[in-house]
Amino acid sequence: MLSHLAYLSNRSYVFHDVMFGNDYDTGVWNPLNTYISGPTAGGPFPPSLEALNTPRAIRRDIWKKHCPDGKRKFLDVKTVNKQLGIDEETEGIVILEKWAEMLRDMKEECVEVNSDSAQLFDFECVYSFFLSPF
Repeated sequence: MLSHLAYLSNRSYVFHDVMFGNDYDTGVWNPLNTYISGPTAGGPFPPSLEALNTPRAIRRDIWKKHCPDGKRKFLDVKTVNKQLGIDEETEGIVILEKWAEMLRDMKEECVEVNSDSAQLFDFECVYSFFLSPF
């Protein structure tokens, strides 16, 4: 969902490699594209989308070099949802569209959702009929 949101907002999706173990610093890291391929793991978009200059997904370590903390605009999900008129009854497709529009309109190059913020697409949203109206 977040990868698709990045695509819709014409921004790069930032992904983490997969870690085994409990310690962030000493755990064993495997590249995400060991498990999946395609645009979510930094692969190319299909030729029809490449022509749109859609930015590719990038690994977290590349993001940190390009966008150090002082350059980033941090967003809090609850605060932004309130500003956008999103609540627990809002359909997932509406959440996706409102966030994509907001992110497209932002001038900041480096935008990040606070890691201690609420999840944008939580379990209830993804596994409910609110994601896509039938």
